[in-house]
Amino acid sequence: MAYDAVIQAETGFMSMNGEKNAQPLKMPVALIDILTAHQLKEGVLAALIYRSKTGKGAVISASLYHTGIASLANQAANVLSTGEDPKPLGSEHPNIFPYGVIVCTSDNISIVLAVGTDVQFVKFCQVIHREDIAVNPLYSSNRNRVEHREDLKAMIIHSVRQIHSEELIKS
Repeated sequence: MAYDAVIQAETGFMSMNGEKNAQPLKMPVALIDILTAHQLKEGVLAALIYRSKTGKGAVISASLYHTGIASLANQAANVLSTGEDPKPLGSEHPNIFPYGVIVCTSDNISIVLAVGTDVQFVKFCQVIHREDIAVNPLYSSNRNRVEHREDLKAMIIHSVRQIHSEELIKS
């Protein structure tokens, strides 16, 4: 028998979840259970296709632990390529910035940023009236934005704080 919380801890999900310098956190949903159910569903569908083509049955299985490991996705790739364990980033993405950053507008509305490409970043900088950031070589590529995440984050938070949420939504 296994429990979702234990698997989240064993596979490293809890160590990545939460804010910097805080206690590890379990996801607030039964994430591994749900992901394992999806893997089982895919196995059943593949088995049904196999049976329709061959007339033969199939045995399928899924492991909570293996699902947890497989679901580490880009975090596992980062470990393999850098040798460094993932660190908690709150809602931020480890490889894309500013993606998942939560900012507050002048009317105290919290919004989440999902700026996924260099082109989107240039447009975002125009929206927050900071074209100077977009042309700065330190932030002109995603790789550079990730490397200089903390300085850029401070500028973005300050800039968005000057803008009313309706102006951002219209943009």
